[in-house]
Amino acid sequence: MIKWFCGAVLLALASCAPLSSGSPELDKLLRVSFAIQHEAVAQSWCSNPCASTTMSQAPGLSATMAMPGRDMVVTQTMVDYTQSDDELAFIIAHELAHPMLGGTSSRGVELAADALGIELVILAGYDPQGGISLLERLGSEFEWANVGFYPSFAERVRIIESVMLTLEEK
Repeated sequence: MIKWFCGAVLLALASCAPLSSGSPELDKLLRVSFAIQHEAVAQSWCSNPCASTTMSQAPGLSATMAMPGRDMVVTQTMVDYTQSDDELAFIIAHELAHPMLGGTSSRGVELAADALGIELVILAGYDPQGGISLLERLGSEFEWANVGFYPSFAERVRIIESVMLTLEEK
């Protein structure tokens, strides 16, 4: 695993922009993660988004976020699966939203992480349509997310569209 370490305050965050790692996938992950975390701090939504962003070689489509000040881990398979920085921005913003919402997991928290995540995507200058296209593609290719406390991909898309509409009206 390769990690990128970052400080807890905006000045530290601004001074630790990732350098080229030599891996296009890792460079993409670090660049997008930096932009999303920078915006979260700038908006005062959190003061310590994560200590490091890690790209794991573990198999499968996965992204996880520990509590603030801990690691965000995204598998290389997930990075490769994304078709744009906008899609990756949604994944990172969704995961970053979890600790801001208390760090527990439930159907409601997953939907709230989508809503907060898409707002962060927009504030960071990414296209929120990336979140929708990612979820629609996942929903057409995988059924695993419709088990347990995970909401359906269609329900998640509806939440994102609702947030986008609300933000457009402001």
